[in-house]
Amino acid sequence: MKIVHVGLTAYFTEGMSYQDNLLTEQNIKDRHEVIYITDCQQYLNGKAVNVEPEDTVLTNGVRLIRIPLHKYVNDYVSKKIKRADELELLLNKHKPNMIFYHGIGGYELETVAKYKRNHPDVKVCADCHADFNNSGKNFISKMIIHRGYNRVLIKKCLPNIDHIFAISYEAKIFLEKMYDIPKERVEMLPLGGIIFEETIREKKRKRRRDELGLSNEDILIVHSGKMDRLKRTKTILDAFQKIKTKKIYLVIIGEFSEDMWPVVEPIIKKDPRIRFLGWKNSEELLEYLCAADLYIQPGGQSATMQNAACCGSALALYPHKSHKKLMGETVFYIDTVESIQRLLEEISANPKVLEKKRRASFELAKKELDYKELAKRIYV
Repeated sequence: MKIVHVGLTAYFTEGMSYQDNLLTEQNIKDRHEVIYITDCQQYLNGKAVNVEPEDTVLTNGVRLIRIPLHKYVNDYVSKKIKRADELELLLNKHKPNMIFYHGIGGYELETVAKYKRNHPDVKVCADCHADFNNSGKNFISKMIIHRGYNRVLIKKCLPNIDHIFAISYEAKIFLEKMYDIPKERVEMLPLGGIIFEETIREKKRKRRRDELGLSNEDILIVHSGKMDRLKRTKTILDAFQKIKTKKIYLVIIGEFSEDMWPVVEPIIKKDPRIRFLGWKNSEELLEYLCAADLYIQPGGQSATMQNAACCGSALALYPHKSHKKLMGETVFYIDTVESIQRLLEEISANPKVLEKKRRASFELAKKELDYKELAKRIYV
């Protein structure tokens, strides 16, 4: 089967561990021909950069085609409208059996719906990553972009979409309330990760723990991402300073925003238990997640959480509704400096508590978050 993924404004970057990368790679492993059509932006060291249009085959076999967005008033408006003049030509040229439209909404959803009307045997899937935590937070975003522009487009295209997926419980609510999508039309397709064979996972774990100089008895906590104030990295550091044990270590991977680095730098530099490693590529990040005993995320939601669970790390998460719906009681929930401090003291005194959660979240990940299983849902 030929599958075309359309991810406009997705910042598709080879070597990352986002849904766009891992789902398309799984499609290849399942012996499908895969094309990913995106715009001309990607990440470089954690920052979005402009790149030239291209048509290339990636090392994993995915064909990547970059096309420019139609220019309107400015980049912000162009990205919200999501019009790409070459998409219709490319669909007619490549004649896909399935189209997966990432991030429902935007001008080109109608192009995909039109292709479906002209080719009724083609399967069309669309997913939603937006929720009320990250979208619709001001009048223009809520009433003009989402409730107005996107809702009208989606309602028009709805009869030509076979599957509408929400990546989280909160994205499901967003689809139903913001776009008026009937509840029975919304299916769940959470972000996922890669489940390594145990011998491979152990090798990755040992390699990174040896590099960090950690023993089997030491407890490694990993925190990662684009760290702005909403990431709440400072909350972790404040809690970490309150514990005295020398057997818990914190590794921070990613990049700090300009306003956050002066705040956290003095704390990081004065505590030898804390190590800031900067930006790492997907393969490196997954190895550190395999090495971790606990992945901690007290701020916004991130796909790294699912990757950490698939790598066999226990999880400490902010109690977002989506986290509770997906992970249940298999993880620790933290929301304040005090709750993080209590958790660190508890796992230091009784590491068996950590192992119990780790096993529970890993079993759930194997059933619900493995892209080998998630990909099957779009083939049905």
